[in-house]
Amino acid sequence: MPPFLPELTADYLKYRPDWNPPGFRADRINLIDKKRPVPQEIYLQPIVLKRFPKNIKQEVITVKNYAPQCRLLIITFSLLAAVMLLTLQVNAADQRGAFDKTLKMDGISFHVNCSNESSLNDVKITPAGLSVDNSPIVKKEVDGTVTGAEIGDLDKDGFPEIYVYINSAGSGSYGSLVAYASDHNRSLSEIYLPPLEDDAGNSKGYLGHDQFAVVNGKLARRFPLYKKNDSNANPTGGMRELLYQLVPGESGLKLKISNSVTK
Repeated sequence: MPPFLPELTADYLKYRPDWNPPGFRADRINLIDKKRPVPQEIYLQPIVLKRFPKNIKQEVITVKNYAPQCRLLIITFSLLAAVMLLTLQVNAADQRGAFDKTLKMDGISFHVNCSNESSLNDVKITPAGLSVDNSPIVKKEVDGTVTGAEIGDLDKDGFPEIYVYINSAGSGSYGSLVAYASDHNRSLSEIYLPPLEDDAGNSKGYLGHDQFAVVNGKLARRFPLYKKNDSNANPTGGMRELLYQLVPGESGLKLKISNSVTK
């Protein structure tokens, strides 16, 4: 660009033998039109004309007033930004809603509480009716928010368990579990859920979005399946449902996959 350009009143031709940029190039500057004293957009485009020497470029400078269009675009984008911000605020408010629920079975109750204030939260489970220890259990900084809780007797020993469902923040919404079993109604012991990633077959196509439920004496877990090029919002691989049974482990109770169905 030359350091100086005169004020323009219309289309303007100017010749410069010393400017020879390769190919097309467009530069913009703001000038004041004498006839219309408003900021103008000036577009410069070199054009080669055969009747001039090859080292001469003709710059055609076209004056166009884009002020009304720019104002309309600014207003439109401002409205869109306001709508998006409002949507994010509503969703964030929904996620921050505290979870507070009490579940009862055969004289034993579990009060489950979580503030759901952030992506990492403390889950508090307070039992009642146990003969030895009813102390609250606090699970510190679980990855996500509590989305549900159920009571059941999956091992059919006559003593209840509490299952608290967690989904992580972000687009993946990966599922996890906080669970405890009543030890003959004296105290509570933790239930272990093995990481799904340790199971190569059942974790194939898994990218989160878990749903949990106690169904017919089993813990059911459902999630969509993703193919290689699927976007997070559009899985096309179907659904997989896993059924877990509660069995004794090496150091306590654990959940073991008893059935897997892919639809």
